[in-house]
Amino acid sequence: MFTYAITFIASLLLSLLLTPVIKRAALYFRVLDSPGLRKVHDVKIPRLGGLAIYISFMIVYYATILLGYIKVDESRFSPHFLRGYAIGGSIIVFLGAWDDVRQLRPLLKLFLQILAASITVIYGMVIKLISVPYLGEIDLGLFAYPFTLLWIVGITNAINLIDGLDGLAGGVTFIASMTLFLIALQQGKTETALFSIVLAGSLVGFLRYNFNPAQIFLGDSGALFLGYSLANFSVMGTMKSSTAVALLIPIIALGFPIMDTFLAMLRRYARALREGKGPLAALSEIGTADKQHMHHKLMELGYTHKRTVVLLYGLCLVFGLFAFILTAYRDRSVAAILFFVGLMVFVMVRLLGYIEFRGLKEGNFLEQYLSKIGTAVKQKKPDSDPGKDAR
Repeated sequence: MFTYAITFIASLLLSLLLTPVIKRAALYFRVLDSPGLRKVHDVKIPRLGGLAIYISFMIVYYATILLGYIKVDESRFSPHFLRGYAIGGSIIVFLGAWDDVRQLRPLLKLFLQILAASITVIYGMVIKLISVPYLGEIDLGLFAYPFTLLWIVGITNAINLIDGLDGLAGGVTFIASMTLFLIALQQGKTETALFSIVLAGSLVGFLRYNFNPAQIFLGDSGALFLGYSLANFSVMGTMKSSTAVALLIPIIALGFPIMDTFLAMLRRYARALREGKGPLAALSEIGTADKQHMHHKLMELGYTHKRTVVLLYGLCLVFGLFAFILTAYRDRSVAAILFFVGLMVFVMVRLLGYIEFRGLKEGNFLEQYLSKIGTAVKQKKPDSDPGKDAR
């Protein structure tokens, strides 16, 4: 525990010292986040704050590993992976910083994210087996590689999507990191525990300047790096284990960003259907940005900036508790936890008042959207008798 405490303090202090330096550099080079329709701030704020987290994390984490203060268990954790993670993580940070300076096209960003994810896959990060409650272990076979890429890219973007309020993405990642730290300690995974506690320390140092009113933002450089890191290390500790990855544990631990991302995709698809677009055409709307994320809706309901962030911190703590219980009791708690998670999602959708899901409140959700799909198909269906109008 002493090593964990020292690395936490070291990463915290380093991040605390680096963040003002990065802030001054961002101001000097005019890398600023300007107010806009989808923004909640009304003044220009420096970006690139993620560089402070990245630098402090990399220095403390790799120094601790290389100096031998934490012994790597090669029976379940490939040291080879650490090189791949360093390369992939650096690509992600460069991508985010590039996007912070000049906005990149979405397809280019996605390509570079897949490239970074592919590097860690090449270096040993492959989810070959998953443990599904009540079904047992499933061997993914050839699907292991696309599944792993989907996991990494999905979590990377999930953290990026919730980065909409001061301190939100950083605080949520801190809570997830501490959850993973406790789970890793319980399971004896020293490598994952070290990662989690070093990242947590780096985040605390940064949050000193990022909590409302923020002096500096994470930027894409930080949000993408945090998501990429969590995606890799949340499952990496079990890659060589004889036990399959219980993917439900990291999914629950990262419950809020995953839930917000899933709801955003479903909401945008449902909105497109309500507008009369066909089922296939509606898929193109999933990536369309909007100002309807959970934190936006809470502020629409009258919650202040700080209260919204604290409320979502509480939601993350609940998910973290669920993940910890699931780790301790496994099959005995799965049904209850899944029920409560589903209930939480249902209640949140009802309370936040998404018009796209109005059918849930009215009790005819399926009927509404099946009728929309039918209408869209009929509108696109060509007239079987082209000469009808002429007659």
